[in-house]
Amino acid sequence: MFSFLQSYFLFALAAVSLPFLIHLLNKRKSKRIRFSTLVFLKQLQQKKMRRLKLRQLLLLLLRALIIGMFVLAFSRPTMKSQSFLLGQANVRTAAAIVLDNSMSMQWEGPRGALYDLGVGGAQQILDQLKQGDQIGLFLSCSISEYSTPQIFESSETVAQILSASSATNQYGNLTETVSQAIDQLEKSIFPNKELYIISDFQKTSWQDFLKNEKLDPESQIRTFLLDVGKNRSKNYAVKEVRLKNQIIEKGKTVTIAAKINNYSENDINDLMVHAFLLDKRVGQNSLSIEEGKNKDIDFNLLIKQSGFVSGVIELEDDPLMLDNRGYFSFFLHNKINLLLYGDSEDLRYFRLALVPNQSSRQLFSFEDAETLQGKTNTLSQYTAVVIADPDRLSIGEGLALTQYVKSGGHLIFFPGDRTDLRLVNERLFKVLGIPTLRETRGTIGDFLMFTQWGSINFSHPIFADIFREKVEKIDSPNFYFRILLDPKSTDGSDIIKFDDNSPFLHMINVGKGSVFLFSSALDPRWSNFVHKPIFPPLMFRTAIFIASQTQQNVLTSVLGEELVCEIFEPDANYTIVRPDGVSEKIMPNRRGTSLQAKYKNAGIPGIYELKMNNKIIRQWAVNVNPQESDLEQIAIGKVKEIFGDQVFELKLQDNFSAQVEQYRFGSEITKWFFLAALILMLLEMLIGREDLFRNLPIFNRFFKEGSSV
Repeated sequence: MFSFLQSYFLFALAAVSLPFLIHLLNKRKSKRIRFSTLVFLKQLQQKKMRRLKLRQLLLLLLRALIIGMFVLAFSRPTMKSQSFLLGQANVRTAAAIVLDNSMSMQWEGPRGALYDLGVGGAQQILDQLKQGDQIGLFLSCSISEYSTPQIFESSETVAQILSASSATNQYGNLTETVSQAIDQLEKSIFPNKELYIISDFQKTSWQDFLKNEKLDPESQIRTFLLDVGKNRSKNYAVKEVRLKNQIIEKGKTVTIAAKINNYSENDINDLMVHAFLLDKRVGQNSLSIEEGKNKDIDFNLLIKQSGFVSGVIELEDDPLMLDNRGYFSFFLHNKINLLLYGDSEDLRYFRLALVPNQSSRQLFSFEDAETLQGKTNTLSQYTAVVIADPDRLSIGEGLALTQYVKSGGHLIFFPGDRTDLRLVNERLFKVLGIPTLRETRGTIGDFLMFTQWGSINFSHPIFADIFREKVEKIDSPNFYFRILLDPKSTDGSDIIKFDDNSPFLHMINVGKGSVFLFSSALDPRWSNFVHKPIFPPLMFRTAIFIASQTQQNVLTSVLGEELVCEIFEPDANYTIVRPDGVSEKIMPNRRGTSLQAKYKNAGIPGIYELKMNNKIIRQWAVNVNPQESDLEQIAIGKVKEIFGDQVFELKLQDNFSAQVEQYRFGSEITKWFFLAALILMLLEMLIGREDLFRNLPIFNRFFKEGSSV
């Protein structure tokens, strides 16, 4: 169906009658003059008059059509694809503008940042809307100035929000945003419903939508797609940064591994990669990466201080700057605090293995406890709890130890003569969900009957740096009495096994912490383990390994995620220090029996610190979501499949407003009417020439008859 964008020009169609009026006004009354009878001349006159009248009629029609075509052309005719009523100016419109403000929209090209192009497109869309139309603004990532979608009736208000907004650093999933916009439009009572999606159409942001959502084929929503992300060809990013060392010691090197991805359409050669530690450049290297590939690069960094150590891996600049930095953090204990509970004689051997002389006391700090009853609320201050031959263990102590381990603490357990296996299993091991102590083997004090180690996992970090040269076997202690672990458990790993394949040293991760189970006591009547050369370094390396695994102080996150950690002093003052130096106060939240500190506003990448009474107790390395670095676009055809037949693709060019208007009211065919008018003018000129008119086949016989006469 036809429609006209400038219908007021149609009044000029009255001008079509002008050629006929002029013809009638110029028509003269003929005079009768008598001649002699000339029969043949009279016949010729009649035939010639018919020819002249036919030509005049054709010329009148052509001139009327020419005027009509020009009038229609200036009225801007369109071919309607929807109901004609929707195109009427007095019909109100419900419009939903979905604007992608995720991190990838910060990519900056010759025309500027993609987000600025998207905002410019949204402004032009607003220009097409009229007073009284409903306008919904939906952002893929919430911002503090505009956290929830709203419906407006003033385009000026929406324009002000857009002009004050900027792209976020977060990952944007368009599934929920577009679904909210569609739901809002379907609730509207306005007959004309339009959905505008302005995005770089990054493939990763559409995956969930393609799996779960399809627009109702009966829906009357017209969808407009504005792709601002075309022709992006260059981006590389730090996808991942991790600490390769499992044991960290002051004065030794650690290895930081970074994965660098090339998301460009071309190979990258000699890309400079820099490493910073505590804001100081400590290394740099270059690498070349093929198109669409990634490479790992390692930096060996010397650690000269303890406490929280943070750094960043940084790439040279490209059009998307934010993913060129990958932050990391780790914690190196200045003092390893150990809580010793159980038989004092057995624990004396453990203490001597770690601190053979006074100089070693600088690293380890010991506290003896006769009971754990008064320690349940302060266990978090200890790197590990060492239990050797406990003679009692209450239900409350078992629950406190379980909470401590799951929150990131570590437990070292040695059995002994006084150990009640039933109570330990019921009140601790089963609650922790770790292998229970099943049965005993051997005889205490029977030095003639013993078993030895059968296999050792020398690849475990505990054995790193113990031996100067590679070894395949160790002088094994003799074990006269031992306790077997439940073989049904498949969790954890056996670091050392006996020759019958039962575990001697078994490690299992529980929550954020870990448990180290020894199946024999630190008692010379059980074995000669404490007198063997391997005993001191094995105990020392176990303690160092545990301290290095204490990750409750160092957490990782990506932008947009909530920063959460457990705390144990509800009356303390807690603050979050952001990477830009701004401090924000945190109020503890109670979750069940535990307290948590939560922070939702991690909007910039970098290192976040949680302070308790101005002392750093936690640290997060917050990086961008790697999904935002992959600039591969989804095919527009795939997107159109979601929205059905009523979907149109807009182009960023000078006549953008005209495109929106055209798709709203129909396909404009003005140029064809101008072309028709020109063709008719040419035909009128040709027919107006009598010599050409004489040679036209339709009139040829008239002239032949006239000449014969």
